[in-house]
Amino acid sequence: MPVKSRAPRVGKIPANHECLTMAAHFAFLKSPLGKEITLILLLKLVLIIGIKCLWFSTPAAAVSDSAVVSQHLLATPSVTPENPPK
Repeated sequence: MPVKSRAPRVGKIPANHECLTMAAHFAFLKSPLGKEITLILLLKLVLIIGIKCLWFSTPAAAVSDSAVVSQHLLATPSVTPENPPK
């Protein structure tokens, strides 16, 4: 008489285990509300991807006028007699 091992067999699903099929995941699409929500979410996704591709497709070019900017920021203001500092 062969001895049965208690280890589960690889690749076998026990008979008492309920397995969800792919159809069970999409059962909400049978109702009209589920269809409407899915349609709205898909439209939003398409719009968001379209906006991203339209406005954020390439990075902005960096302006290399650092010398001009630093000169402007670090320059001392000229004081004229007509415009005294307050």
